[in-house]
Amino acid sequence: MTTLKAKLAVIAKVFGNMPVDPEDADYIRFLYTRRNCATVPENGYRELKYLVEIDELETAIRQTLDRIRKRDGEKIFQEAAAYLQDSIKVARQPAGYLQEEIKKIMRQNVRHRPARRRKAQAAHRA
Repeated sequence: MTTLKAKLAVIAKVFGNMPVDPEDADYIRFLYTRRNCATVPENGYRELKYLVEIDELETAIRQTLDRIRKRDGEKIFQEAAAYLQDSIKVARQPAGYLQEEIKKIMRQNVRHRPARRRKAQAAHRA
């Protein structure tokens, strides 16, 4: 098991002069477990790239939703926000989730096709 002091040394090597409270064990563990993630330069040290990207994405979403609310009103804003929530739920599903959902829908459609086909043929004959 690596000590906090050793973890701090690794963090300093990976992230540079990032301000880290040596008493904050949770933050030290957080950074240490992410030491192999991509980083980008930020304010004289290196920051986790995914956190920078999430911050940028969140800012863009907030600005876009604010514009929608101003321009189109609260009802359309709520619809847009709900759509985003649904999109994020789908995106968080495990890989292959959408393919499985599509297969389920296809199987359901196949079961219902013969009945539709029979009705269409009967209507065509009449």
